[in-house]
Amino acid sequence: MNYIVFDLEWNQCPYGKGQENERIPFEIIEIGAVKLNSERQIIDQYQVLIQPRVYKKLHHRTREIIQMDMKLLEREGIPFYRAVKEFLKWCGEDALFCSWGNSDLLELQRNMKYYGILQLLKGPIRYLDVQKLFSIDREDGDSRRSLEYAVDVLEIEKQQEFHRALADSWYTAKVLMRLRSEIVDTFYSIDCYQNPKRSKSFIRGMKNLFPGNLTPKKKPWRIRRSPAAAVICAEKISAKRSGGLRRGRRIITAWRTVRYMAG
Repeated sequence: MNYIVFDLEWNQCPYGKGQENERIPFEIIEIGAVKLNSERQIIDQYQVLIQPRVYKKLHHRTREIIQMDMKLLEREGIPFYRAVKEFLKWCGEDALFCSWGNSDLLELQRNMKYYGILQLLKGPIRYLDVQKLFSIDREDGDSRRSLEYAVDVLEIEKQQEFHRALADSWYTAKVLMRLRSEIVDTFYSIDCYQNPKRSKSFIRGMKNLFPGNLTPKKKPWRIRRSPAAAVICAEKISAKRSGGLRRGRRIITAWRTVRYMAG
């Protein structure tokens, strides 16, 4: 298995929320990724610029942060559908996505859906939220720090500027490489932008992820609020001790379309 640590840069409507396309509020303009092998060693990298087709002008904040202009994107970028196909081919079949936070995987799928190619990436998707893993390993598990903060804490040498897709992927990979294996192997996440169509298939999938008795009758669910929506989390507690941890915990998150399963 390879770890695919990726980062996206995106643009938004330069004329305000009132004129944005609700189907694609954030249009991806750059994909950057670093590939790690099963030993978490960097073995390859990927970067591509994408020609904007929804928002033809860069939002002023986007332009300030990523230091790019529209002329560069039009000259060196390629169409989104082609970029995604190339990216997924580069990832390979035995790949585990990793990102800083949970927004990149969401926006990747939302852009793919807009262009009618979401079928190329089957969901729900198991992935590693490195921002969350850093908090669990080095802090209280609840805080969510910036990538640069984590780089400073771990004393990673700053060889590139932040806020470009490949650079941020590289820094995220470096953070992932320094986290304890018991944390990385235990606290993975599930992105459910593509919800299971049937509750029974969802239960079967959760049984595969969490061996043991996991059924609605036992109600291993809890409801919590997030900025995006009310979500359901199923959790299985591991009793073993390792690396100074009292217990391991695996959490999966499902969107509200499966909320009725909570009983």
